[in-house]
Amino acid sequence: MSDSLLAEIKKYATFHVQITLDGNRHLHDSIRITPAKTGTYDTIIENIDSLVQIIPGKVCIRINVSSPSLDSYKEVVDVLSVRYQDKIHLSFATVFKGQKKRNETELNDIIDILELIEYAKRKGYDALPALEYAPCVATMRGSFAIDEQLNVYTCPARLYEKTVGTITKDAEFLIHDNEWYKALYERKTCVETCMYGGLCYGGCIMPNMECRKALLDRLLPYVVNKKIEKHQEFGGCND
Repeated sequence: MSDSLLAEIKKYATFHVQITLDGNRHLHDSIRITPAKTGTYDTIIENIDSLVQIIPGKVCIRINVSSPSLDSYKEVVDVLSVRYQDKIHLSFATVFKGQKKRNETELNDIIDILELIEYAKRKGYDALPALEYAPCVATMRGSFAIDEQLNVYTCPARLYEKTVGTITKDAEFLIHDNEWYKALYERKTCVETCMYGGLCYGGCIMPNMECRKALLDRLLPYVVNKKIEKHQEFGGCND
């Protein structure tokens, strides 16, 4: 990071930044490389060093989890806790390719994430898995997802899988697949009684998408209990 960029960041009291790491140095540098085929781990750490000096407490390090072995990620937590401690926040996210792959492994992935969260907590970090509370965009006429090529998808969960349209260079919105209309007018019957139905990444209403109830049943009690514990720590009611 240049000195001029750091000086610009320092001007804004509300500035927050998220930086991602993909494991320890060895794993990260096998995934995130420059065009010159060199690793990026050391450069990212140097940038974090610079940022925590000017905006301590406003830097979140998101650790991307893609390997079945958690040792690499625990090693990163160890390094960060010694180097930065209370100057950063931590979060974890699983890496997947497409919603189908996500659904195949997601329950096991979230169990791994919860293990890492508990490990981070023992190191002094309070991290919770992110939850989506937004309504399902696939059912909204004016909502959709696009990729960098301006291909249109029914929702973010379908990115890079099946396109339903495109946005042209002249800003025309063109739909070429009936799935766009099915998402608006067709839905699973079970969603009518599902407590997660209609939530983004929740109880998916789309006929060809898999249900995430097992994952949410596992995840929500954990998140709610942790929020209650945190509330009680700050003098909330004990009922």
